[in-house]
Amino acid sequence: MRGRRSAMTAAARRMASMAQRADRRMRIACRRCAKDRDAARSTSIDERSGAALV
Repeated sequence: MRGRRSAMTAAARRMASMAQRADRRMRIACRRCAKDRDAARSTSIDERSGAALV
């Protein structure tokens, strides 16, 4: 039983590290997307205000 349990914990640890790595990758991608989103939002707001002024 002890051998199986250690294998399970090793597998769980491996899964956790993979999840953390994927999470970090997603956060980096989201940060990049957020910059693009902010840039798009500011331009769209400018366009809207310009259209409202006209």
